Amino acid sequence: MKQILFRVSFLLSVVLLTGCTNPFTTRADQVEPPNTSGVVYNTPNQPEIVFENFTKAIQNNNIQEYMRCLSDKEERYHFEPEQYYRDDFRNINWQLDDERSYFTELTKSSKTDFPKLYFTFTDTTTPPLHPIYLPAADDSVESDYIGYRFRITFSADSSQTYEGDAHFKLYHNHETDRWYIYFWQDRAKNSDYRQTISSLKLAFYKSATQ
Repeated sequence: MKQILFRVSFLLSVVLLTGCTNPFTTRADQVEPPNTSGVVYNTPNQPEIVFENFTKAIQNNNIQEYMRCLSDKEERYHFEPEQYYRDDFRNINWQLDDERSYFTELTKSSKTDFPKLYFTFTDTTTPPLHPIYLPAADDSVESDYIGYRFRITFSADSSQTYEGDAHFKLYHNHETDRWYIYFWQDRAKNSDYRQTISSLKLAFYKSATQ
């Protein structure tokens, strides 16, 4: 019962913070059939593949693949929120466990086939990458700030869209020949900080600690 109440309070908090309609109201005739097609996640032996897997993991509510895109070392991962929320996140000390809990709860719902998640980079399919420290292209790379759009459909008649710019840094683990995101910076578009992923993550955290 406690776990169910937590999930309900989390979704309600997101709705109240963003002003979208009630996610617990639905019309069965508008529910889309589930996507049963197989999804292939390629081994991220190139940094670009990490973003391909990252996008697919979000859109398929796949917590295991989502976490595989992030650093394999707890101490090396850092999420830098939109600056409006910097003090909040400094007190939280957001880590990989918080990413796992946030995404796990986000993808849970009492409604069949919901929530539906759609994430995309708005300027390009895969963010262009360049070496952080020349000539270390085989060790660490980073992206420029690139636009993203994250749409969450809670039910057939309730959804919310988050938008902003993101900056990523990735490193290469030579032992496993895999690339990982170790730095993720979020930034609002047109100062609309309430529409960023930082806002969504903070809503989750506040719901979990109330």
